[in-house]
Amino acid sequence: MQNSYFTPCLKDFYHTRYQFIRALNLILIIIFSYLFTSCSNDIVTVDNPGYDSARYNWEIDTVEGIHFWDAVYFDTNKIYYLSQNALYEYNGIDYLPHFYGYPFTGYCISAIDENNIYTGGYSMISYNQSMAYLKKWNGAGFEEFIIADTSDKADNFYSIYSKSIDEHWLSATKGRVYKFDGNNFMKYQFDTNSWYIDPFVKDAAGSIYFENRVGPKLDMHKYNGTSWQTLCTVNLTSSYFRMENIGNQIFNIHGDNIQFFNGSGFTDFLYVGDFLIMDLELCGSSPQNIFLSGFDFGDHKDYIFNYNGNKWSKEIEEDEDYKNYHYFYSTSNTVYAIAYDFNTEKTIVIKGVRK
Repeated sequence: MQNSYFTPCLKDFYHTRYQFIRALNLILIIIFSYLFTSCSNDIVTVDNPGYDSARYNWEIDTVEGIHFWDAVYFDTNKIYYLSQNALYEYNGIDYLPHFYGYPFTGYCISAIDENNIYTGGYSMISYNQSMAYLKKWNGAGFEEFIIADTSDKADNFYSIYSKSIDEHWLSATKGRVYKFDGNNFMKYQFDTNSWYIDPFVKDAAGSIYFENRVGPKLDMHKYNGTSWQTLCTVNLTSSYFRMENIGNQIFNIHGDNIQFFNGSGFTDFLYVGDFLIMDLELCGSSPQNIFLSGFDFGDHKDYIFNYNGNKWSKEIEEDEDYKNYHYFYSTSNTVYAIAYDFNTEKTIVIKGVRK
């Protein structure tokens, strides 16, 4: 990677971690797919067998020597990509770097508009110690914010969600959640055995949620404007649970099931039996337009699949040398995703446009 801090160790660590997690997910998803106990039990909607042909035309772009982790979208010709050492502005032709400045390393990203793009991460303050930092791109340069409480030893901001100019949510290790109001950080502490809390999601009314694990259970929390309340507890008998936004609705994926949040618990939405869900990441503009990565039992290949409310389509094959795609933007007609090829050290950016 170009101009990257600690590139060799980070590349090797994330490549190894990806391979391990991918293999572990394959094993555990199969073993535990029917052992999940949700907040509520409802009828499972079974998908029609077989696949439709691709509904989207796909364009592929490659960026040599740079690892994009995530991105925020404003327009086809205005996308900002997160890397470790710079925020890359895509203008429709070029990827223009805005460097954070040493020793900051970017880890997560969220935005309000083009002049309010927030990158969470860390700065090294000694050989083996880091401190959580937040960077704001204001359209002309970066502003920097740190936690004023010097007794708080948060080493990194791992996830971020920007709801408004004066309400941003970030997470660190050991169950720490922070509200940033544009100037100061307020800490909330939760018991958890997760490495960090991720992601933050919102409902149609704009309320913010997250989930955290405590032993064999999982608590779902909602911010009511002044404090966090626990809405439900899941007896977690399976290995994985993750929430995502589909449009303005909250969904999760577990084993072979996709579920949605009904206001107080999770309801089964869709049973996926034709392929094995990979990486447990959802994206979509509505329940009638969902994307995810999967392994087809028929030809033993990985694909991006699209659900239209009735059937799945097999969209584009995922090269096994790539990390499965991370989706960062979707409308009813367009979807964007990125992946990184560790073998050739390049980022793959794909754009799908409905036919």
